[in-house]
Amino acid sequence: MFTNCGFVQLSKVTSVKPTKEKMNPDAIFTRRDTLYFDDGNIVLAANLANNTGSVIFKVHKSIMAAHSPVFASMFSLPNAGTASEAYDGVPLVRMPDPAEDLQKLLEALYCKPPHTPSIARPVLALSTKYEIAHLRQLIVERLEADWPQTLDKWDVLEGAVAY
Repeated sequence: MFTNCGFVQLSKVTSVKPTKEKMNPDAIFTRRDTLYFDDGNIVLAANLANNTGSVIFKVHKSIMAAHSPVFASMFSLPNAGTASEAYDGVPLVRMPDPAEDLQKLLEALYCKPPHTPSIARPVLALSTKYEIAHLRQLIVERLEADWPQTLDKWDVLEGAVAY
């Protein structure tokens, strides 16, 4: 269930209103179309950093659980399938993480591996938090490969950049 999530394409969003009566009928969510799968069975909602709204992602419990023991544990709880909130016919889970960071994590799981510093920090932080060891290791290895590990190697790089 991997998709080609070009980073330009990911800026495409759709604003929608919740469809279930258990949700606040006035609440407005911004849906990330490339991370909103018709066959998804869980909706993750996270607030934007500036608290101007929430972003929703409809993803797959099985994919999240396969990558993260934290998500696996969360989804295996007895009442995980009977969430007090629902959206688009599936349980809605409000995440404590910033929407921008959660999006980067989901992009890393569903799309190409992260190769840019702009997404390395949030993906590293959330892959550590949710115990997604293989993704965390991939980012650490990439950072170690991209950045000198000794002062001597740093000086060589700095000298090459200066000229």
